[in-house]
Amino acid sequence: MGYSRFFFIYVWFLLIIISTSCSRESAETLYKTGQDLWSKGETEKSLSNFLNIIEKYPASDLHDDALFKAGELYYLSYSDFSNAIKTFRQLLLIRNARVKLKFQAQNYIAEIYENSLNDYDQAIIEYQRLINNFENWISPGEGQFKIATCYFKKSDYKQAIVEYEILIERFPVSPLVEEAIYQIGTSNFILGECSEAVKSYNRFEEKFPDSRFMPEIKFEIGSCYEEEGNLLESLTMFRELKGNYSNKKLLEMKINAIEKRLSARRR
Repeated sequence: MGYSRFFFIYVWFLLIIISTSCSRESAETLYKTGQDLWSKGETEKSLSNFLNIIEKYPASDLHDDALFKAGELYYLSYSDFSNAIKTFRQLLLIRNARVKLKFQAQNYIAEIYENSLNDYDQAIIEYQRLINNFENWISPGEGQFKIATCYFKKSDYKQAIVEYEILIERFPVSPLVEEAIYQIGTSNFILGECSEAVKSYNRFEEKFPDSRFMPEIKFEIGSCYEEEGNLLESLTMFRELKGNYSNKKLLEMKINAIEKRLSARRR
């Protein structure tokens, strides 16, 4: 009896090993084929392979990778944002999934809400989750910059200023500080707070005199001077931009309009 029981356990254990080995081999074949099909542009067949792994081999160590690839395909190849988010969230719920995959999945979710669905309120929530759960994976200040930008995109310029200032205070050496200060000035300009905008732009010029944003900043300062009635200062600023500002037609219109106003004053 003892021998029979031992033999039964041995056979059962052997079957598990064989089954696991076959499962791994099948999942590996499907995964490799799925990648090859994607590289050839056969996205429908590729997605089918990854979905097969998810359904048939949940215990495979390629299951999480297949989930991530399926989410990418839904998002990047099919613009199926609903299924992409659903698949990425499924991956986030797996306790032992690799942190890198979870980070990338969460980043994709936030990106979809911001850039594809234009749901900035939800995007802010998702970027905050990215900051809270993946602090060591995200670049310093990047999540905070994304949150500020979402407020800017939803036209909540006052809160955008607050969020950009948080970035500057917490991450003073981040390469994103340059654009954050610029966006603060732009937000003030849009709000019609010209004196605050000029202060922000002056602050920017002190720190980043050779910045790629300088032509745009000088144009907005000139526009602020124009709105406040300081036409000579405005004209000087616009004339300095000749040859450096991308929208030459708009710049010329500004210069001509101010010259006409100054001419009318002299009469």
